[in-house]
Amino acid sequence: MPDDELVEPLDYAVARQLMRTIIDAGNLSLSRHARSRMAERNMDMADVINVLRGGFVREHSYENGTYRYRFETPRMVVMAAFRSGALGRVVSVWRRSE
Repeated sequence: MPDDELVEPLDYAVARQLMRTIIDAGNLSLSRHARSRMAERNMDMADVINVLRGGFVREHSYENGTYRYRFETPRMVVMAAFRSGALGRVVSVWRRSE
């Protein structure tokens, strides 16, 4: 399978490892919505990267033709999608209620 071809939905462990590879390669982008939510919820790129690297994938959904994976830690959630096997995109972020 070429690097840019994915068969989704991905196993959650595979999604987590793929996201780490994408981050290491510098191939992660933010949607306009994600940028807006980050500002609104006082989250920065370090928060997003920490959730994607250290969090767990708990579920996925299929929306607008794209699988979206929910990466979460006890305090934050990041919804991300894979544009290919080499590109990732953050679509939304939020803090969990305490």
